[in-house]
Amino acid sequence: MAEYPRDAPPLACAGGGSMIAAHHSMAAARKPTARSYVQDGLVAMWDGIENAGFGVHDPNATTWADLSGNGHTLTLTSVASWESDCLYHNPVNNYAASQESYLPFDHVEAVFSAPSSFYVMCQGQSKTSASSQVKMIVQRAGGQIGLSKRADNDGLQTADSLTVGGRMSASVAYSGFVASSVALNGVPVGLTSGVVSNAGGPFVLGGRYYLTSRQGYEGRIFCVRLYNRALTAAEVAANYAIDKARFKLLEA
Repeated sequence: MAEYPRDAPPLACAGGGSMIAAHHSMAAARKPTARSYVQDGLVAMWDGIENAGFGVHDPNATTWADLSGNGHTLTLTSVASWESDCLYHNPVNNYAASQESYLPFDHVEAVFSAPSSFYVMCQGQSKTSASSQVKMIVQRAGGQIGLSKRADNDGLQTADSLTVGGRMSASVAYSGFVASSVALNGVPVGLTSGVVSNAGGPFVLGGRYYLTSRQGYEGRIFCVRLYNRALTAAEVAANYAIDKARFKLLEA
């Protein structure tokens, strides 16, 4: 397992401008970690760099640790494997990771990439109820990214498409089952309305689960965060700045 530095406590300066300046310089140079994100309202947080706990990366882990402290550990499927900062998913008909329990949330943020058409799905729903919370599917076709809250392909609620290359950040707030705001790579985008459908299945990442159907994609998931409240614009911007620094966004 690789150890990553945790956020250090502030230095105590006995006096002198040079010591204060040195502290400020050190603070500016300090690299952000998974602890640096907005913590208030976290339902779950999975991080590709610190995949086995705060400050720890385990390249052989078969589960993905939930850093929120709420115990929502994900179990990896056989088609997923670790890289130094993400979970890599092979292009086969299965998702990358899942857990059986219902996970309601009102805001989701994720960083991902893929070389071809794909779904990066973040869904929280009940296995026994027709009422689902399929909260986000990120689709890529011809280099365009759209957001949807469905498990099948009819009647989409999508964000305005955005042509991108390399790694992508998405931040989506919900009011009930309706996406109320979306930011892609830190930039707010508009929404078009659509129809919401129901589906049954576990909480999954890195693919599509619809009843007995499985769909996967070739791609990478760097991090996912779920919140029980809508984040403010300032909080979205702060989290994006951390993601950009840690996961080298806007790079191929």
